[in-house]
Amino acid sequence: MNRAALGKSAGNSALRFVITAAQKLLPNSQFFVSTHSPFIISSVNSGFIHVLKEVDGKVVAETPFPCSKGDTYLDAVEDVLGVKQWYDPETEKLLENFRQLRNQFINGKIDFTDLEALAVKISGRSDSLREMMGKEMRQISI
Repeated sequence: MNRAALGKSAGNSALRFVITAAQKLLPNSQFFVSTHSPFIISSVNSGFIHVLKEVDGKVVAETPFPCSKGDTYLDAVEDVLGVKQWYDPETEKLLENFRQLRNQFINGKIDFTDLEALAVKISGRSDSLREMMGKEMRQISI
């Protein structure tokens, strides 16, 4: 079944619902789902994931691995699709610098103001980074 079969307005949530419902209604059945969507991958909570890759012009199947009931779409992006970086290169570099400064601060090698200044700079980049830096700084100040 594809998105077109459900209608143009069907999105990931509709497909997730269909997969989950089918697994519950037909527990002894086998389903084959082909997708690039981490949302759909994380909806499959039993069975195996088969990752297909192109090698020298041929499609090769990697060793299948079991689905996990608690996986999020972020797990699927990282584990199945192989995406390890979440931000643009400049932000990734700032986060790496923050981790280094945090470790130096924890080991008593730098002053808190240096770490705080970088956290403020990173926080200004997005809401999610502001939330992340807030959590990081609260943990350090405890």
